[in-house]
This record gives sequence, structure tokens and C-alpha cells, in this order.
Amino acid sequence: QMSFITPLVPFAERWIITMKKKYSISMICAPKDSFDEIVEFIVLQESILHIDIIDQDFSDFEGFDINEIVKIREKYPSAIIDIHIMAQHPEKYVKFCIEQKCNLITFHIEGQQDTMALLSEINMAGLKAGLAIKPDSKVEMLYNYLDYVSLINVMTIFPGPAGQKFQKQELNKVVCLNNLKNEKAYTFDIEVDGSCNEKHFYMIEK
Repeated sequence: QMSFITPLVPFAERWIITMKKKYSISMICAPKDSFDEIVEFIVLQESILHIDIIDQDFSDFEGFDINEIVKIREKYPSAIIDIHIMAQHPEKYVKFCIEQKCNLITFHIEGQQDTMALLSEINMAGLKAGLAIKPDSKVEMLYNYLDYVSLINVMTIFPGPAGQKFQKQELNKVVCLNNLKNEKAYTFDIEVDGSCNEKHFYMIEK
């Protein structure tokens, strides 16, 4: 559906690989002066709002103002919200995300949480749980949890500002995870996260 999404390509930092590829639009990249219009456009197209919550214990870069999530959910109760928590202790934010009925709640495998307990908490709330992995982490860290996630977020940049160099070698993790899906009939989607734009779509689509 490239026709309606083309105006948002500069913000399309994430790409979810499913049976049909989907955009998950990075709201942290949206300009402030047209933020509301962009949110409305994405919601009306039934596309996905990707929102980064970044804690200073994980990255120096400032994340999304979580109060905006409340405003978006109140104004657009049917919006599809894809949360990416970058924090050493993501449990600090998970309860809030559950209360706001965020559709996808993803946190990092590198954090200091009880990973299984947190995945269970999200799943028990009737929402989709996901795990994210940084470029300098090994994909094997995810293997014990693949039965319990709806999404794996493979980062192709390091947690921090948009516009970083696309780490194309991280697509090897996508290939590995996709092979595991086919071999073991896992049901998780794969999300490619970071500098996903018109320059890199051709690599992701291969």
C-alpha cells in the first residue's frame, strides 16, 4: 500500500515483517508542528503508531512523552499502538502501557527484568508482548522466549537518535528468526527497527 504511506516515508523507521509487510510509523521522528495531523492520518489508514519510551538508564536520548500516549488513546480509542520500551527496568512502564491498552508492548532482552514474568503479565492482559534486541547482542538470547512473544524487534541502529547508520548485518538476525519460524511453527512477527526508509527498504524486502 505504498500510495497512502509515501508522505510518511521519512518517519517510517520500523517495518514489521508478517505475511503482508506493514509500516509501523515512528512518532518520535514526526515534526512537532504537524504531529496531530500525522497521528490522525496514520489512524485513519489503520496503520501502526510506533512509540519509543526511553529511560535514561538505557540511553541518553530523550524518548516520547508518555502523556502523549494518554492523549492519543483518549482521542483515538481504536488506534493501533506499538510501544518500544528501552529501559533497564521496563516493568516501570509496562503497567502504564497495559492501562492504556497499547496493542503491542515490547521491551529489551538486555534489560534487568524478569523476562518471563513480564511477558506473562502482558499476555495475561490480553495484549501482545514483544522482545527487542540491540545490534551488539546475540540472537540466541531470544531463543528461550520465542513461544511467548507476538513480536521480535530487531534493531538496525543503537538505541538513541534517529538518522544513525543502518547496520545491514543485523538483517542476518531477521533471516535466522524467520528460518526458526518456518522450522518450528512460531507465530511471532519480526519488526526491523531503525533507519528503515526509502534507502533501505530494498534490503529489508529481500
